Amino acid sequence: MFQRKTLLIAVVVLSVLLAASALLTVPPDSYTRFMVYIPGGRVEIGDDIESSRYTARIDRYLIAPCETTNREVVDIYNRALAWKLAEIRGKSVWVHPETGILLQFPLLDTAIEGSGILIRDDELTVLPGTEHLPACGVSWYGAAMYCNYLSRIEGFDEVYDTIDWTPVKNARGYRLPEYEEWEWAARGGEKSEGYRYAGSDDPLEVGWFKENSGGTAHPVAKKRPNELGLYDMSGNLHEFMSEVWDPLRTMKYKPDESGFVSGGLLTSGRIWRGGAWNKQPVSVYFFRQNINQPDYCLPWSDIGFRIVFTRPALSLRIRSFFRPVPALPPM
Repeated sequence: MFQRKTLLIAVVVLSVLLAASALLTVPPDSYTRFMVYIPGGRVEIGDDIESSRYTARIDRYLIAPCETTNREVVDIYNRALAWKLAEIRGKSVWVHPETGILLQFPLLDTAIEGSGILIRDDELTVLPGTEHLPACGVSWYGAAMYCNYLSRIEGFDEVYDTIDWTPVKNARGYRLPEYEEWEWAARGGEKSEGYRYAGSDDPLEVGWFKENSGGTAHPVAKKRPNELGLYDMSGNLHEFMSEVWDPLRTMKYKPDESGFVSGGLLTSGRIWRGGAWNKQPVSVYFFRQNINQPDYCLPWSDIGFRIVFTRPALSLRIRSFFRPVPALPPM
């Protein structure tokens, strides 16, 4: 009996030590320390009213509690500028030609109304008082490159293949949420209480819309969070999804070789989800797809993004799971 207890204690201690050693491989200031862990599994998506209803399988992931802010975009993009991964042209930021990445469109357009990001002395700066506004004026490609830049800075895999702009199979790093990942998180995941909006049946409690915004976006995390501690998923800015050259989700689907789901209505437009400061309230099942333009989406004043971390290791899951309350980036 004593030997069994000793063995059990040894196993527990070894597990803790392994988890601790794994934590040491993650930068101490990694953005993952603010993110919320979402277990994988089979989940029901859609309501058959605003979107098709079907069962999907999602892998485990971490999701940011807030939309990406002006301060965060400026910090990461300035590093990309310093490393000659990006360059400034007029009032926009573009991929640097020396990277070999070919894009016809800017990553960031600071001339977009409400941007709050300025260009001074060949670098980006934030207009005072707008540091915590969700970043707008970022194109889909700009959001994808933000994820790649952040992954590079923290020593993780760059998830987006910059040739066809699809996630690299088995990459571990930052990217935009998939359609199903975003909805499952917005609804509260396994903690869902069945609200129509992300955290309430009253949209004004959890988001900013045309009725209560005063005609502008607002600093993140000023409204009530949902069951998982996620803010502004119902309304502040719409949020870009990861999908590219991928059909709209329907009940007919099958995983492709990368594990992503496809099938149904064949379109190649970008998808964004959630409500915005200049629109009427929309439920957690709402989505828009840009089917009238090519496979890009240019910067807009009412579209932003939040990030996820794909395939988190055990240490990252432990750290997120044992937080007493959802953490927020420095405000």
